[in-house]
Amino acid sequence: MRLIVTLAQRQQMIDHALQGAPNEVCGLIGGWDGAAHQIITLPNIAPTPRVRYLIDPQAFLNAYYQIERTGDELIGIYHSHPAGAPIPSAADIAEATWPDVAYVIIGFPNASQTPQIAAWSIRRDVVTPIGIDFNPS
Repeated sequence: MRLIVTLAQRQQMIDHALQGAPNEVCGLIGGWDGAAHQIITLPNIAPTPRVRYLIDPQAFLNAYYQIERTGDELIGIYHSHPAGAPIPSAADIAEATWPDVAYVIIGFPNASQTPQIAAWSIRRDVVTPIGIDFNPS
């Protein structure tokens, strides 16, 4: 599995993470065959949003149906780590429920403003890196 994201989509996720800081942000990635076509920002309703994310269930369903209506499929779920590396936390791993999507994390190690982005496959507690290609368009 490999994920293809445009530079504009990459920037959209980074902007969302910066705007939501110091809380984690989250959203969905719709596309086809590993290529992202749409980024959908969603509200984080976690009771402790600085260290966890929880996607609002109704917002998730609305976004999921939006992705399907356009002929795409859910290819990724993204969230941010506002003061950490883009590595799945124990909670991220335990709560990963979509084994066939990429889990993308926008991390800001040491609370820097320079983002790092990584993607992961999470299947039954097994975490594997996924390559990301950032295309100009």
